[in-house]
Amino acid sequence: MGARRAGPARNRLCLAHLILPGKVMPTTKAPTLAGKVALITGGVRNIGRAISFDLAAAGVAVAVNARSSIGDGESVVREIRSAGGEAELYVADITEPAAVKAMVANVLQRFGRIGFSAAMTPVTSRGRRSISTADR
Repeated sequence: MGARRAGPARNRLCLAHLILPGKVMPTTKAPTLAGKVALITGGVRNIGRAISFDLAAAGVAVAVNARSSIGDGESVVREIRSAGGEAELYVADITEPAAVKAMVANVLQRFGRIGFSAAMTPVTSRGRRSISTADR
């Protein structure tokens, strides 16, 4: 049996439930995601890729981040767009605060807002302080 391909053509939603502290709600009760903007770090491979596709299929404009997998990122964005979704690729190393600030500024310039984000990249600090909301 061949590998299953994740992508917008499958039109599936991995996010089967909205999980809240102490509660699980079926997606029929979940708030709509259509019209939101999401920044997905590591959104070009593995689970980040699947989440990028699923959010786009749900009507979310997706800002896809990659550090070095530019070809993979361009492919994800192209597939989302070909399925009628909205996506842009942002290349940035999220361990670098200046790169993150520039990326966020570019996403805000393009989409006008960021509704939520998902960090799909394993980040090691390499001895540096990690980025926090206090760095804004």
